[in-house]
Amino acid sequence: MIRVTILKEWVKLRFLIVTLGLFALVLMMILAYQTHTLFLSSEPEALLWYRFVFFNAHPHGFLKIVYLCLGFSVTLAQFYIERNRGRILVHLPISPWFTLGLHQFVGLGIIIIFGSIISIGIWLVFMEFYPDVLLHVSLYDNLWSLLGGCLAYLGGTVLVMESKFKIILLKALFIAASLGFFVSLETNEYLFLWFVVGFICLLLGIDSILAISNKRLKTFYPLQFAKFNIDSQHKEL
Repeated sequence: MIRVTILKEWVKLRFLIVTLGLFALVLMMILAYQTHTLFLSSEPEALLWYRFVFFNAHPHGFLKIVYLCLGFSVTLAQFYIERNRGRILVHLPISPWFTLGLHQFVGLGIIIIFGSIISIGIWLVFMEFYPDVLLHVSLYDNLWSLLGGCLAYLGGTVLVMESKFKIILLKALFIAASLGFFVSLETNEYLFLWFVVGFICLLLGIDSILAISNKRLKTFYPLQFAKFNIDSQHKEL
């Protein structure tokens, strides 16, 4: 099952993977050009280092938005078609947790590989212009932005797989508020909170899949996400 799913995802997403690889190289070329131009037009170098530290003037700052867009793009490419097959997946003799988790393992893997390419590019470019301590900060910033991309991916999965419009609005409100707060942060704060948000998105994703067969996770009963009774719903069907 694992091998078949990974192979299926590769066949479905191979063009996206190649495109993202080329896109990562283009981003690194743009970053290298911008950084080189910035240091040529500014003297001394210490002035740019000062702005980097005290004014968060990071040449790679735009990557946070890039990762968010990447997360949603991978979600659409991977799950927009799968939502039509969701009813089949729910009725397979396999746990929905395992089914969704296996697909998300592939999606998150794509995002992490993309982030690894970006990290290598940042290291190669910035090692010529910034001291080691700022280079390490830049790599850590990239990992932080990568976390945002993973959250966007998980949140996008929730919305794409959900079939009830009112529930989509409620979940979209939570996801938009979480990502909006994430983007607004200038420093890498509340790390544990974002892992909690990611876990909640995993639960909401399972809830969205179960909703295809008119079920909900009981975990969300207080939030009106799991207000259901399996026996009564079978009678209604």
